[in-house]
Amino acid sequence: MVIKELAYNAKRQLESATQHPFRHAHVHELLAACFGFKSQASLSTDHVLVVFDAPLAPSPECLATLQKRLTELGYSSVADTAGTALLQLVHELRLGAVPIEAVVRELSGEEWADADWEADDFGNPSQPGIDWERIGLLADSLVIAAQRNHAQAHFALALLYRGDELEETEGSEYWHSQMLQGRQLTGIELEWAMAYRQQVSDSEREAFHLREAASLGCSEARLELSLCSAYEAEETNDFEAAKRSYAEAASLGDVDAMRALIYTYDQSNLFQNWVWVYLSELLGSDLRQSTLQAYHDGGMYAGQLYDDDQGGPLYVDGDEGVDLASISTEQELEARRVAQQLFSRIEGR
Repeated sequence: MVIKELAYNAKRQLESATQHPFRHAHVHELLAACFGFKSQASLSTDHVLVVFDAPLAPSPECLATLQKRLTELGYSSVADTAGTALLQLVHELRLGAVPIEAVVRELSGEEWADADWEADDFGNPSQPGIDWERIGLLADSLVIAAQRNHAQAHFALALLYRGDELEETEGSEYWHSQMLQGRQLTGIELEWAMAYRQQVSDSEREAFHLREAASLGCSEARLELSLCSAYEAEETNDFEAAKRSYAEAASLGDVDAMRALIYTYDQSNLFQNWVWVYLSELLGSDLRQSTLQAYHDGGMYAGQLYDDDQGGPLYVDGDEGVDLASISTEQELEARRVAQQLFSRIEGR
């Protein structure tokens, strides 16, 4: 289901229930009102429509907004019937409106509880989640937001095309190449070939939306592109390019990039290395602290933190922490000031 299909179904249900014509543009306005928004424009600024995995009951504020909007748009004579019909459709389809940032958090594996939910959001965000089996409405809403140069919408689309939510069958490059060579495929071979084509398309879309998000100032996208550039530069032994990319990633708050600069790419720049140390401290991950920990090596707990009660072989991973030569008091104050500036920029993004 996409937004046009939703609006068509809503219009048909409204007119069937009220025996009254509804303008198409008004249907979009009324759908927004179902979720507590005063207009469709206010909803689409930073929110998207989604299908939840469980229905939600509208809040009193949402009901009041819907009734007011029906009156404003000239449907006062059928407001009660229209409101009931529309809310029934919303309930049956398990629709909701969530902030685009919440979608990004979900796709990034973060908890929605960390998101900044407004009081007029539809329902309780701590209960249902997005139904990832029905993401057509979400994807369509994100595309519309991205077309208005919404950086986070582009980033959410990049994450969506990267994930496995859109993939049902594992693709095969071999069978895809056979299809391109003219071989007639049937059955599972054809499915594998078509799945691979879809995966290539999704990969291209992911890259496009990631670049667009970065160009529009999305720091998460900029960080990903910086790290990718650093890894690619390392593979070609272009260490100056790797250094530049790691420096950009470090300025965006990536502690591992700071560690790479201190240990490998910028060892002689003592002052800047102290800036990274102080910045990591502000970010809650002090580079001077040891990260050495023991992990289970093999078995059912492989890769997990080592537990003496379980026993078995182990390995140690991490580092002992950065140990830099001292700098003067004046340099320390300046390094902390620069680190604070970088931290403020990261926090304000």
